[in-house]
Amino acid sequence: MTDMGINGLLFTFPDEDKARKVLEDGPWSVMGSILSLQPWEPQKSVFEVKFNLIPFWVQIHGVPLDVMNVKNVSKIASLIGEILLVENPLVEGKLLRTFFRVKIRKASGFLLQLWPNRTRAKVMQGAKSYDLFQPVSPPREQRKVRLGSFFAYALLKAISFLENNWQSLCEDIRSGKLSSFITDTSCRSGMSTVLSSPGPCLADEITKICSQNSWKGVLCHLWPKAKYIETVITGSMAQYVPSLQFYSDGKLPLACLWYASTECYFGINIKPLSDPADVAFTVLPNMGYFEFLPLGDNGTLLMNFEDQEHVPNDKLVNLENVKHGYFYEIVITTFAGLYRYRVGDVLQVVGFYHKTPQFRFICRKNVVISIDCDKTTEEDLHKSVTVAKKLLEPCDALLVEYTSYPDTSLIPGHYVLFWEILYCGSKMESRPPLDTNILQECCITVEEHLDTIYRRLRNKGVIGPLEIRVVETGTFEALMDLFINQGTSISQYKIQRCIKSDKALKLLNSKVTTSFYSPRLPKMGF
Repeated sequence: MTDMGINGLLFTFPDEDKARKVLEDGPWSVMGSILSLQPWEPQKSVFEVKFNLIPFWVQIHGVPLDVMNVKNVSKIASLIGEILLVENPLVEGKLLRTFFRVKIRKASGFLLQLWPNRTRAKVMQGAKSYDLFQPVSPPREQRKVRLGSFFAYALLKAISFLENNWQSLCEDIRSGKLSSFITDTSCRSGMSTVLSSPGPCLADEITKICSQNSWKGVLCHLWPKAKYIETVITGSMAQYVPSLQFYSDGKLPLACLWYASTECYFGINIKPLSDPADVAFTVLPNMGYFEFLPLGDNGTLLMNFEDQEHVPNDKLVNLENVKHGYFYEIVITTFAGLYRYRVGDVLQVVGFYHKTPQFRFICRKNVVISIDCDKTTEEDLHKSVTVAKKLLEPCDALLVEYTSYPDTSLIPGHYVLFWEILYCGSKMESRPPLDTNILQECCITVEEHLDTIYRRLRNKGVIGPLEIRVVETGTFEALMDLFINQGTSISQYKIQRCIKSDKALKLLNSKVTTSFYSPRLPKMGF
């Protein structure tokens, strides 16, 4: 396997038969995402290979038994996509099942379809004709039992995009034509199969839902049969739980099913519907060889984040020797060839399933904001911000995103938090301004929930008052676009909790609308 550097991979096989089998056994799914495999052709560069067509198996039900043959079913399947293979349920004159399986090649853009129209086909049996209505996929009331994305932030970004562009989407559905706003060729090609005819009724239904003053519970209205939301809600993603609960009106449980990275799968959540604060992952020992580096004094202290490039073998603990309540950095050796690779995740042992350890994800190890000898981790910052943002709730406002950086341009230096705030109860143009005292209290609340070392340095004047800079709506989307344009994968993107990029800092500061400082010193005995 070779990384081609264009969001693509080149797979090489020892012989043609094995390569053909992999292609024929598709489609393939990797960590919840479709893997589009296309054969490479001689005299063609990797940039010329098209990935907009994907093979799928489709079940066709409801065909009358007396017209149930390959020829008639092929007519139906041809309305969906290019037919690759039709399986005949009749074997030696016996009916093995009451439906057909057809393998088709379909434009990948159809996966974006919300509620497809039914397609019409006419099949023949002698002098008789039948009009069959076969859904391309199940009707709206039977679809979308699961909503989700890899990270919670990506799902909220999709909701934000819909909130800002639903009028344009409805116009496209109503007219049956894709707006000129969409310029990407592959996207237009894929969506051309979705917008095959005008859908005024569907457009009216979506308009009725999306034009409400508040989008509280909008997910349940758009997808009334949805049962749960599947996404990562641990670590820094935990801050998005209130926003997801707002858009689902608290009616859809949040399921965090697994713990994984680009290196390998680490564990699964055997209680997927547990409260987000109680999510724990049971290690999958067959995914690789797992070792653990105790943090602090044999794993009892979380705050000792001193980095060592080479970890002495005698400090590593294997899977069966971890201790309940201790903190560790995970180290893995994988089948793909990584040897004692430090992932950079901090975990805490919270229990055992039989003899298999269960871990709670705490934070990324290398996220630290510091002015002097203080060291504020991602977990510390998240806990303090979680308490402070509750002060916004009486104002019908939500903190949807934040990041930080240590401002040392002046003496003493101080912590700066960038906050993007969503006003839930009214349209943006009629939102009430937040009271200055509330934002100042947010500043001091954050400080009083940071550790003792920070508060001591604040009281001695070594660190200045914490500052919250409120930014415009959409600022963190612009920040994501900045990092993606610099090569970050959109599927793996996560907000940096401590900004170190000068370009990112410049963008954030250009979006600041107002600033607030802590009005007093934090209490030492808090």
